[in-house]
Amino acid sequence: DHLMKSFETWKTTAEGGLWHKDVYPNQMWLDGLYMVSPIRMMYAKKYNIPKIYDDVVEQALLMYEKTKDTKTGLVHHAYDSSRKAPWANPITGQSPTFWGRSIGWFIVALLEILEYLPKTHKDYTALKDIFVKTSQAVMHYQDDNDGMWYQVISEPYKTGNWKETSCSALFAYAIARGVKKGYLPSKYIESAYKGYSGVTSGITFDKAGYLEMSNICVGTGVGDFDYYVGRNTSKNDLHGIGAFILMCCEIEEFERKSEKD
Repeated sequence: DHLMKSFETWKTTAEGGLWHKDVYPNQMWLDGLYMVSPIRMMYAKKYNIPKIYDDVVEQALLMYEKTKDTKTGLVHHAYDSSRKAPWANPITGQSPTFWGRSIGWFIVALLEILEYLPKTHKDYTALKDIFVKTSQAVMHYQDDNDGMWYQVISEPYKTGNWKETSCSALFAYAIARGVKKGYLPSKYIESAYKGYSGVTSGITFDKAGYLEMSNICVGTGVGDFDYYVGRNTSKNDLHGIGAFILMCCEIEEFERKSEKD
């Protein structure tokens, strides 16, 4: 209840988009859609509050409108309605490039919204189409050899770029779940399996036998290509472990189904 009330006083951009944080005025980040949407949708369903459904959907549609890139089909990490942030494009307000994990949060957020949104909602199909289009764009940048995705996914072979595990896990999870829900064609499960294989092939174990996941980008702000590829990595950072668990659970469901079939 406390969290839901906080949204009534949350600051918004001129277009009505929720600020990411007070210290980032007039900025909408893809990460934020994942941070606020699932709990709001669950609350709306539990207490039958259609207005919250509408508010969350409005935020998702606005986020896509302001961050989408017509050339690549991807979404930019952030949007500044004031165009005052150092990274903001003076015309579009968009951040310069495409950070993998932020796009992962975006498409997973769409999945969470669709999970709770009544199929009769007027924007249900629009949200599903955005999920499909963005997922297809993401698959275009998957590495053919090991199934991984890069830190800046749109420039995989640019000097300094590197393969990042948390975004790869999020993408593999989202694609697999999209197939399961019927949003994506069944053939796309191969992309999810390739991503799963790429992430798990890099898993190691310490002397006590505990899992170690590497090449996870630490918490990150908004910047250009050099900023993202220059970020530190962390072993077993929760940004990555959480995504890893989601991916493994989803792939396991397909494995069980295959065994039954």
